[in-house]
Parts: sequence; structure tokens; C-alpha cells
Amino acid sequence: MVGLDRKDCAILGILQKNCRATLSDIGQAVDLSPDSVRRRIDKMVENKIFHPKVQMRPPHFGYPNVIEVKIKLKDHSNEKYDQFIAYLQDHSRIVEIFKVSGPWDLSIVVISKDAADLRSISDEVKGRFGGIISEWIESMTLDSYKFELYDMMKLMEEESAGPEVVIIDYKLGNVTSVLNALKVLGVKAEITNDVMKIRKAKKIILPGVGAFAEGMKNLKEVGLIKVLYEEVLVKKKPFLGICLGMQIICTKGYEGGEFKGLGWIDAEVVRFEGENLRIPHIGWNDVKCNLACPILSNGKDVQTFYFVHSYFVKPKDSSIIVGSCDYGIPFAAVIQKENIFATQFHPEKSQHEGLEILRKFATLENVKETPDTVLVS
Repeated sequence: MVGLDRKDCAILGILQKNCRATLSDIGQAVDLSPDSVRRRIDKMVENKIFHPKVQMRPPHFGYPNVIEVKIKLKDHSNEKYDQFIAYLQDHSRIVEIFKVSGPWDLSIVVISKDAADLRSISDEVKGRFGGIISEWIESMTLDSYKFELYDMMKLMEEESAGPEVVIIDYKLGNVTSVLNALKVLGVKAEITNDVMKIRKAKKIILPGVGAFAEGMKNLKEVGLIKVLYEEVLVKKKPFLGICLGMQIICTKGYEGGEFKGLGWIDAEVVRFEGENLRIPHIGWNDVKCNLACPILSNGKDVQTFYFVHSYFVKPKDSSIIVGSCDYGIPFAAVIQKENIFATQFHPEKSQHEGLEILRKFATLENVKETPDTVLVS
């Protein structure tokens, strides 16, 4: 933000609303001395962040007409072009000059008293520089719907603000389908592995399809383990793990060996077993839901979701299980530990009820404690 700190932004915000605010008033509002406020303002003026001046409005001085003129040049030689620009800059009735791309070379704004006055100005300019002007098209401003009303501080805040949700890109799985589902819901979301964007986001989704060890390896390679720990466990941002994203937040997994996970949840990730059990578990299955969990609330006690997995999460503390499914044995389909949510199924592939999971997560405000009801023991 052009080298501005929070105090500078606060000062600019006050001046934008009331340019006549005193140094003392500003200082009191931002907790600075008047001298400190003055030095900061002087520095911002020096850096051309803003220019303090009186903006007088032409209609109040007898110049009610504002005309935009598009100019196309037939001679672009440096000497003649420079002379023309210098002339326009010195002309008292020409208040704005822009060099533009496209079919035109210049766009200027002229103020005039009336039509005759405009014609006089036009004839004067074209009489002096007709040799280099190819086309001159005038259009009069008939009404003003927005003029000098832009809120630069609001614009800067919007630019610096992160998305509502970031989807972690660690080169595994279904990130695009999750993004598309959020777009359907009108949620501002972005796929990224950029640390700064993750820090600015309000919520984090970690999806994934693949092996436990590969997931941990990829997270390490993109350098996100530390920032995820800080944002989720320290700052308590709402987090949603999906499928592999649910598994690698656990203590350890046994897919292809024994591997350490992120350790956010005291749980092991183990394989389904059973002679007559088809593995992987693929397709639609019912989930018994604890409706006290905010991402399951307002739904049915039993909801149907789409699964694709061979391993499942086995938490040490069964009270964090808020959604249970049965596939030969009961297993955790949804868990919640404070701000951490995770689903073994794919909400982005689970039609209406899956979209509701994503919608409720994206609109979370205050995450309550883990619900008490135990569904799976």
C-alpha cells in the first residue's frame, strides 16, 4: 500500500472525509501528537500520495459546460507534438489532458460558457495546430452521476483484503472442483499456495485426493506447514479439510507405511478391512449428523454424500466426531475440533447437501466449542 502504515491510512481517511480537520483533532483520533501528524502529512505530500489544494468548480464561475474532446494526430514529430502539448497545458480552458491508446491519440477536457464560447476555443486550437490535427470530436457532458466521489481508502482496503476463502494448492486433487462449487455459491475464493494470500484470507480449505505420505511431502515442498499452523491453530481461522485434507491433519497415517501427519487432531488414519468389503469405498452413503455442528446445522439428521477413499480417520477422542457413516464398520465422516472442520466425503461432488456444507462453512462467523454429542465410539 505505497509504503503507508496504519496511522498514515487513518490520517488519510480522516482528511478524505473532512479536509478541514485540525492537526489536534486528527492526532487525538489516531493517538499521535499534532507535530507527528504534521510530519506524516508532509511526508505523504512529498511522496505525492496526495496533493492538498482547493478544488474550485467551474459552473460556479460561469463555465457550466464540460466537453470531452478526442483528438487524432496526423503528425507525431517530437517537436510539433511537444509544442502542441505545451500549448494545451498552458490553455486556461483546457483542464485535463490524457494520452490514450486505441484510435485516438489524446483526450482533453474543455470548460466553456456556452456553445459559441466552445466554438471559439475549438477554432483557436485548430487554427494554430490544424497541420497536425487529423480528427477532432467533441461530446458534451449532459449530467454527472459520479464525479470526484471515489473513495481511495475504500479502494485500497479492498485491494489489500484477501479472499473470503483460500483453497490450498499443494498439487493434489480436486482444487478446481472446490473452487467451482464456491463460485456457484457466490463465495469469493481463490486457489493458492501464496503465504501472504493465506494470511489475508478469512477461511482456509485443504482439499486433496491421493496418498497420506504424498500429501505431507507436497505440503512441505510448497512451504505451507508453518503458515497453516499459525493461521489455523494460533489465530483460530475456520479450517475445512476435505478427504485427504481431513486425513493429513491427524497424528499419523498407515498408507504404504507409517507416516507423521500435521498432528492437529490426535487420530490415526487406517485402512478398511473385511473380506467382503469392496475397497476403495466409492459412491453415495448416508451420514448421521450432529446438527449442533455449524456446518451441518439446519439440515437433516441423516444426509447423503459422495465418498472416494480406502482409509478413514480414527480419532482418539470420539467426541470430535460430528458425522458418522457405516461401511462395514462405523467411521468418522465429519469431525470438528473448535475451528477445525473436516469431511471424509467430497462436499463439492455431493450436490445440494454438499453445497450446503460449503455454504455454511464459507459464512461462518463465530465458531462455537466442539459439540458434545458422540456419534461414533
